[in-house]
Amino acid sequence: MHDDLEPFLLGALSDAEARAFEAHLATCKRCRDEAGSYAHVMRALRGAETITPPMPPRIRRGASWRQAAAAVVLVGVGVGAGTQVGRVNPDLVAIAEMVAAQNGSVPLRGATGSGRVVVGAAQRRTGVLVSGLPALAPGVFYRVMRVDATGTSMLGELRPAAGGLDVLVVPGDALADARSIRVAAPSGAVALVATVIPGVGP
Repeated sequence: MHDDLEPFLLGALSDAEARAFEAHLATCKRCRDEAGSYAHVMRALRGAETITPPMPPRIRRGASWRQAAAAVVLVGVGVGAGTQVGRVNPDLVAIAEMVAAQNGSVPLRGATGSGRVVVGAAQRRTGVLVSGLPALAPGVFYRVMRVDATGTSMLGELRPAAGGLDVLVVPGDALADARSIRVAAPSGAVALVATVIPGVGP
């Protein structure tokens, strides 16, 4: 994946860098596919309630973009100046921190939604961030399943957050030795899948 993909999607590139990356997107199918995997999440973050958010940070290429990405995510979910901190979903804050220091990330893809599975610093936590899934009945939640060589285990249930996002944060590195991460309705119907490719970095 190109180093500028996520900063581009977060609006954190300079105008010249953004134009250069747009030219790259026109010729790179892999980056277009990756950008598409973020579409629902980015729309939901942009539509989340904010109060006079600051301008997105402008950053250079390299590792420092991750800190800016976390700031943009936090602004996008209502942690900007003048908001009430008590309204902030702690799982969204945790996922923003994981984006800032992620050790791995895979897209979740499906017919009606999309999202990301992100592993945080030192593999202490894994965050699942999803948008665009069909609504379920009140009190019913999508389940996040991990598939590995020994079988399938449930990581937990997605919970609604700001801006139409559903989130789950679990301890540890859920991607380690996994074959896939799946999001399924209680009926068992799989809505989203993230295929984990061993040895491929973020």
